[in-house]
Amino acid sequence: MKWICSILQKSFCVLVCFSFAGNGSLAGEKDGVIIQDVSFFMTETSSICFGGDLQLSENSYWYHHGKAWFTNPLAGTVVLLGHQTGSGGFIFNGSADCQVYGQNIQVGSFTVDLNGGGLYVEGSVDVLDTLTLRSGILHVVDESQFIVSNPSVDAVVFDNTVSCQSHVDGMIFREVLPGKTYSYPVGCDRAYHPFLVSDADKNERIGVQYDPAIFSVNTTIPAESQIRSIESGGWKIHTGSLTGTKFSIVASLLDDTQTPLGVDNYGIVYSSPENYEFSEYSIDLDASRTNNFYLSSSLRVSDGYFGFAKLSALELINFILVNGTSNTVFEVPNLSSYDQIELKVYNHWGSVVYSNSHYKNDLDFRTYAPGTYYYYMTLWTGDSPVSIRNIVEVKAGQ
Repeated sequence: MKWICSILQKSFCVLVCFSFAGNGSLAGEKDGVIIQDVSFFMTETSSICFGGDLQLSENSYWYHHGKAWFTNPLAGTVVLLGHQTGSGGFIFNGSADCQVYGQNIQVGSFTVDLNGGGLYVEGSVDVLDTLTLRSGILHVVDESQFIVSNPSVDAVVFDNTVSCQSHVDGMIFREVLPGKTYSYPVGCDRAYHPFLVSDADKNERIGVQYDPAIFSVNTTIPAESQIRSIESGGWKIHTGSLTGTKFSIVASLLDDTQTPLGVDNYGIVYSSPENYEFSEYSIDLDASRTNNFYLSSSLRVSDGYFGFAKLSALELINFILVNGTSNTVFEVPNLSSYDQIELKVYNHWGSVVYSNSHYKNDLDFRTYAPGTYYYYMTLWTGDSPVSIRNIVEVKAGQ
């Protein structure tokens, strides 16, 4: 492939020129820029746009305080072998894959706003201020480090909804402070699976990665367990701390198509950092939903692997004895797990005898005549409704 390059060599006052390939269109051959054996300064008011490859050679220095745009229309590479530091920003909005390689890359802001392709980072990147994810996947290659060292909760900006269009595939580290909640917009190639870390007991750098292979089909369920199944996929949490930093976690209940998992009851599964095959694990059965797709642990945890298990099926009352001592309320277990419950009850002749679009376990059959009643219930968690049709037999007690 032909390169058309601007070569900056042995000068402290440089003019960067760009040449277009072929007919002058970026749709033709790639442009490339080499910065070699120079100190390259960019002030806060300056900006530069790279439409093709960039190479910062060894013995070169890029003091970056402005904005650097990477708009490659064809697959491109950014190789930073020299010294690149500063409070400036990297903005990636090309339409093809872009690979970034370098050690100890330091940048003020890092923005992913791709029109196509993916962004692949290999090496180590330290974001001093803000990571912004607008569109496209940021892939952090295995054994690489991507760090957001700004401890502000708002240092990572993304669309924290089911319709999220941009996330991190790989491990992302954040500097966290006690008493605060930090979002990790992680996922895999197929879907977004966010994770929250809160209330760390000390200042810590905590990394989170989603892996669809965690708790895979090889994971076995203990006999006489309250678990119906352990879902494939989960999160690896890493601090590197020898003192066992403790924190609270909240995991997202999204499947591999980025769809909420519905109204079933779930618990959070934990396995130790050393247990790579997940042969031993514990389950937090008291985990509870915090909104339409987040499940909050009731325990404080540390490093390890986390996923979720589907618990026993939703059990609803189908027989009520009215004798003055028995419970006569039609109860939905774990009522707070649902955003909304709509309930309609019909008598034997098909007439509606009870209707409530926001049911709160407030139907008491004590005042109803003995007989068979039919009900139709719809339960929502977010935009995922589940409907149940069944009967309740009411009998007078002795």
